[in-house]
Parts: sequence; structure tokens; C-alpha cells
Amino acid sequence: MPSVTYDSSSFIITTSRAVARRIVVVAAAFDSALTDPSTWATSCAALRASGFNTIVVRVPWSLHEPTPDRFDFTGSRDIRRLCLEAATAGLHVILRIGPVVGGSCASGGLPSWIAERAGWRVRESDPAFMQRVSQYWQQLSRQFVDLQATRTGPTNARPIIAVGLEDDWRCLDVDVGREYFRSLVRFAREFGVEVPLISANNCWYLHEGVIDAWSQDASLHPSLIELQEVQPESPRVAIITHDPLRRTNAPLDSYALARTISAAIAARAEIIVDHAVAHAHCAATSAPGLAEISGVVIDRDGLGVASAHGLRRTLIFASSFGAVLAPLHSTATLEHAIDPERATTPIVCTLADDTKSRVSVAFAPRASAKKKNATTHAVAHEAADGSTHEITFGSASGVEFHASDITIGHARLERCTGSLVALMGDVLVIAGEARTKLSLQVSGTKAVVTVAALGAIPKSTKIRSLHVIALPFGLADGVEIRDGALAFVDEHGVHVCAVSADGAVKRLKPTAVNARATTPITFTNAKQLSFAGLRTGTDARFASAATAESLGAYGLDGADGFYRATWTEGKSGKARAKASLALTDACGVTTHVATQKTSHTLIAEVIDGQLPSRGPHCGARVGVFGALVEVTPLKGVTCAVVDIPAFDPSSLGRFVHGYDARGGIQTLQWSFAARTSAVLLELPALTDGVVRLNGEIVAVLGGSAAPHTMLLDGAKLSPKRPAKLAKGEKPPKAKNATMVAGKNELLLDVHAALDAKTFERVRNELQIFEVHDSLNAQWSFARVSQPATWVLATAVKATKSPTWFRSTFELNEPRALTLTATHLNAPRIFVNGTQILSHERSSDQHTTRTVRIPATLLRSGTNELTIFDRDGRLPTIELR
Repeated sequence: MPSVTYDSSSFIITTSRAVARRIVVVAAAFDSALTDPSTWATSCAALRASGFNTIVVRVPWSLHEPTPDRFDFTGSRDIRRLCLEAATAGLHVILRIGPVVGGSCASGGLPSWIAERAGWRVRESDPAFMQRVSQYWQQLSRQFVDLQATRTGPTNARPIIAVGLEDDWRCLDVDVGREYFRSLVRFAREFGVEVPLISANNCWYLHEGVIDAWSQDASLHPSLIELQEVQPESPRVAIITHDPLRRTNAPLDSYALARTISAAIAARAEIIVDHAVAHAHCAATSAPGLAEISGVVIDRDGLGVASAHGLRRTLIFASSFGAVLAPLHSTATLEHAIDPERATTPIVCTLADDTKSRVSVAFAPRASAKKKNATTHAVAHEAADGSTHEITFGSASGVEFHASDITIGHARLERCTGSLVALMGDVLVIAGEARTKLSLQVSGTKAVVTVAALGAIPKSTKIRSLHVIALPFGLADGVEIRDGALAFVDEHGVHVCAVSADGAVKRLKPTAVNARATTPITFTNAKQLSFAGLRTGTDARFASAATAESLGAYGLDGADGFYRATWTEGKSGKARAKASLALTDACGVTTHVATQKTSHTLIAEVIDGQLPSRGPHCGARVGVFGALVEVTPLKGVTCAVVDIPAFDPSSLGRFVHGYDARGGIQTLQWSFAARTSAVLLELPALTDGVVRLNGEIVAVLGGSAAPHTMLLDGAKLSPKRPAKLAKGEKPPKAKNATMVAGKNELLLDVHAALDAKTFERVRNELQIFEVHDSLNAQWSFARVSQPATWVLATAVKATKSPTWFRSTFELNEPRALTLTATHLNAPRIFVNGTQILSHERSSDQHTTRTVRIPATLLRSGTNELTIFDRDGRLPTIELR
């Protein structure tokens, strides 16, 4: 029977004929829901060409069960089709099924309705939560269990080699973790999962039988050496979390990423690159040149990008030499672990086994972020018998790979002074300086090969059973896998030559590149429909609701919406004349109040209609989900900036994702007197951090674009503390101590990346209120959807009301287009009914965003462009 197992060295795949092979996982994260399905086949092929042998697919629960009991595995959610496309391209698959999958998914992929249906004890072994997980996994498992590499059947497409559970689970309560992960493992096995299970908790919790991956953006080598000590019976799995959209001063390019991957190779880790693919949601940001950002391997059209030149060599080395690398281990020790990525002098990291096999990963100092690092630095590769040869650096990344006494097929490569590039069957590609001679010894036979001159086609030399091709460094950096052969492109992207599986070398004709159309497309004059009644509460779209609930409870993952609350003045209105109105729990909304003689209306408008793209995994609801109350400012509140308190797992209280006490965090402290009645906390817009009340985490904030209100339960206020002793009084025994209510301490651990101006604004604008009466309001909700008819549409004119705009344009045939939008607000833009650009935070300055529209969304003839803007401002649109 086929199987997938693992040991301390690697994953092991055994076929139905009992043939076992070790693999080194070289994976790219591929979020199917964020990419156009029409590009899946192209993207998978491009990833394989770049050297990846696996894709890691997140399966967000929120997308596959958007509303309770309604499951969707169609279109961009068709994970089965994606797995089959990956198999066709020659890729393995790791499925991350959650419940939390992380990445750019709001709430880590948890459905926004989960709290309403399962309560707040999510991500624990709570019966209500686990019942929802079980129901979801039962539906999900039907999509993939027969595609596991452990199955047999009529199809050869069985690419799934592992399944991922959870993400960044950081509770230190071992008992809670044991019960939760025990339940997850049991459910997964009961639903037919047979392949190994992995998690991504950065060792915050380890569960027997589950491989825990380590996530880090750089300087991986020391961490992975330590991970080897922590999980001695499992392979090391490294998730490289570099982010091509980050806004830091740290340099990021494909060569830096190549060095990080090389450091993981030097620690003999399985590799997952988390941001290798440019997704559609990234395209709708203020980074229009995303496809050109170094560190992204595949662009939004599923094509390889020129900036990945040089990175591919590292990826292809890791995957093509997988059988050689898999049984090796790092000779580095925890006490002497180094960071080769930041080397100031040449460094060699060694991999070895119990025989004589040795592989050296050599790092030169990084001279420039985007220049070739052809230097004269030389260090040595040392064979098992103590003999050495010098290592010359010439690759763009400053990393070289050398080996001795390794087995390749039926041959043994005993010595080689060239840098290893790629391996395909019996074809060995090595690199060196142009026109230099490289020495080899294969199964006792010594030989010398000459590196091809720059611009020349290399020759194939047969030494025993090996076909050896020696390339200059510059051409080696352009290696790729193409049509079952190894192809080589120069730094300009021109294909130079290819090496087939039999060792034959042939020159390739330069590929003609078709220039994309640059002529702007003409639109018809825009028409508009304005809906002023949404802000006054008079629009017919308002439908009665029993209570105010979040957008998720209304079945919306992210959209515009308006809440209406109406009430009549009570007898005690004069007594509360100085009170103001507030919502006890709301996020991403702004409010407007319309007062009449006999009644009052409050309109709460969702202005942060897209759930946080990189928000926390818990509490990321948007909308109104609390009562309407009258409040007055709480007196006697003091504020101070304090050092972050010592991390005390015993006082964390209910588990909340994302708390990290590794430093670099600024903490604000508010103190107020003892009390037992609830208070209301109003957090300013863009607050990003962790809220703690008397030592317990009560919220993890993702930086909403609107104020966030939160009711702090009176039961959590004024913790009991021993009474202060009188002078000379002896301390009583603990059980006899007099307990009195103590003062309250509210802490906000602000995200380290928050700038000084925003920090001061949060410090000055955060308010704590005393809660008075709750108003008996009648609630209604109006969702915003595209107009069913444009018959009453008028010509565009200035308006400050929520407005829809419509234009059309003509195409002779469907083709991919680029749309550029310049705006003040954060509009939603649709093409032929499909949203292509969604909310981003509003700005008082013009912002330009660019998005690629795939040909599958367009049609021959007339196409429709519709835009929704909350304040009736039509953005400037250009389509090419």
C-alpha cells in the first residue's frame, strides 16, 4: 500500500510497489481563493519551472461556509480542481484545513458568524465549536481525501502529501492545547486524512504526531538548528514569511530571499515560501508594480517574473538534489549556530550523513541588494577524508553549493570543484567562471571539463554514467525547468539553451514577446444613482432586525451596510441631558443621529467594509453587535506610558490569538478607581494592538479604519486583593486575608510598527465611559448591492450621498486589462458584476491603485463598469 511517512530527516513517499523515496519539500503558498482560476494551470506550471515541487493551499473556512450550513466548493473555491492542476504540473500539495489557516484571511479564515453560532470559546475543544468544525470538515474531506498520496485508484493524480491543522495557536495552557489538538487530530483521521499532519505554531504548542513548522522572515538558520533540538523525531519545516508589500527600511529582493532559502537548506529544513505568488488582492493595493517586486516569483497572470532571476537557481538546487539532501543533517550545533545571511566574511555550512557524503552551502558577504556578487572571496569545501578545494563565488545571491562523495543514480560523485546547479536523472549541471577548468571524479574516474565562454553554448561531457554540463555563473542563475528539460535564460529573460534528459544540449531561439496594449480604452459617460435615504434612515432598503448583529451574522464577509436604530424619549430624558449615545460593541462604523420631536434615529454606517486583511484571528467582527446606551465620561482616569509587563501565562485568561511578548511593543496604561458596573471603551481608528484588563487579554485589534467600541464587563473589574495592613499588623494566612476591591488597570500593547504621531493620537483619543441606561431601540439593516435597474440614472453631479456609478466599454475580444483608479475615498469597483477592487482605508489625499482584470471576467462586445462610493465622488478611472 502506498504511504507518506517521515523521520527526523525528511518526508518519505512509498509507492504501491513498495518503492520508497525521500523528498525535500520546496513549497510555495498558493491561495486559490485569491487567484483567478483561469491562471491556475499556468501558475502551477510556472512554479514548477521556478523549482518548487509543492504548493501549500490554505482552505479558509469563511470562504467555503460563508453562511451557516451553506458550503461552496466552486469557482475559485474549487480546491479539488486546484489539486488536480498541481498534479498535472508535477507538484505535490499540502492542504491547510484549519480551523484557522492564517495568511491574509480575516480572522485567520474563521467564519464571521462563528461566535454567534458557537459562542466565544473558539479554537478550544468546546463542544459547540468542535461540532461546527466537524460539520465543515465532513463536507471538506469529500473534496480531497481520495487525492492523498496514500490512496490507490484509477487516477494517478494523488498529489496531497500532508494536511495542516491550525495556525499560530499561542495559548500556553497545556491542558487546553492537548484536548483541542487531540480533537482536531481525531476528527481529521475519522474523516479519512491519512497523510502526516503539520501545524504552524512556532513551538507555542507541540502535539504528539503533529509536525510544528517554524515561521520567520529572515535569519532562519539559528532558529532551525534549535528546532532540531526541540523536535528531534520530525523534519524541520521552515515557513519563510517575507512580505513583498511590507513598508520597512529593510532591503527585500529575490537575492535576499535566495539567501534565506539557502540558510534553510543549510539547516536541512523543508521549505515553504509564503509570498511567492502575486495575488489578486495584492493587485488592488497602492503597489501597482507588484509583479515587478523582487521576491515575488509568479505575477498575477500566473507567469514568472524577471525579478526572480537568480532565485530560481536556489529553488531548483533544493528540489532537484532532494534525494541527495534528504538523508543529510546539519553539522552545526546550538551552541555555535551562526546566521549566514548576515555574514561579513565568507561562511560555509556543512551537511553530512553517517557515511562520507558532504554538501557545503557557502555564503559570501552581501555586497549589494541587487547586484551580482562576483567576488574573489574563497573558502573551502572539506570532504570526509579531510581533502579540500576552494570555493569561488560568482552567483548573484552570493551563495554556492559544493559536494563530495554523494550518490547520483548509479554513479558516485566523489569530487567536484564546480558549484552544483541542477540535477535531472543522470544529467549534472555545475557552474564556474567562464573558460575555467573544473575537476571531477566520478566512481573512480577523474576528468576535467571546461566552463563555456560567455554567450557560447555549453558542451555535454559524459563521465561514467553522468552527463556533465559546465556553465558560467551568469547563465546558471537563469536555470528553469521547461517541458521536461532544464532550460537556461540570461538576465534579460532570453532563452539561451536547454538540456534534455539524455544530456543533449541545444540552442533555443529567443522567444518573441508581445507588447501589451497601451492605448487607453474609451468609456461611455458615467451615470449615477444616489441614495441619500441610507444616511437619513428613510431608504426602503432598511429591513427590520431583532437585534443589531455583525456583518458576518447577516451573511456578509465584507461589504457596505447601514444600521438604523429608532427610539422615543423616556421620562428620564432631562436627567440624562448631558449623556451621549454609544454602541456597546461596534467595529468599523461611524454614526449619525437625526433628532425629531417625538423620536430619534441613529444611523451606523459601515466604513471599514472589508474585514482586516491581515487582522488577528479572533474578534475581527465588523459592524454593530451591541446595544445602544447612554454614557458619560468616566472620571478619575489617568494615563501613562509604561514598560510592557512581564509575560505571565497564568493571567492570560481566555485564549486569544496573536499575543506576542518578544519586545518592541509600546504599552499605554489607564488606571481608574474600583467599581463593579460595566464601562465602555472607545478606541480611536487605526488602533493596532492588544487590550488587557487587569491582566487578562480582552481583545486583539487589527487597526480598523473607524473607532471601535467595546463593553468591559463589570465582573472583570476591580479584582479582589488583600487589604492593606495597618502599621505593625502581622500578615494573616492567605485563607484568612481580608479581600477588598482594587483599582482597575487597562493596558494597550500598541503594535511596534505604529508611528509616533498615531501613537500619540491613540494615547489622547482613547476614552473610557460610564454606562447608564440602555435604550429600547428598534433595529433595521440595509445592505448595499448593485442597482437592479439604471432607468432612473442621471448624469454625474456633485453629491455627498452613497452613490452608484455606471459606465460601459467595448472590446473586440476578451483580453486581460489593467485598471488604474485614483480616488480620495475607498470605492468598490465591479466589472460585469464581479468586484475587482475593494475597500481600503480612506485618505485625505488622492490614492492610486492598480488592479489586473483577467480575460475571464470580460466579454466580446459591451462590458459594464460599476462603482460604489460612500460620498458620491467618482474616482478617475483608466483602463488599458
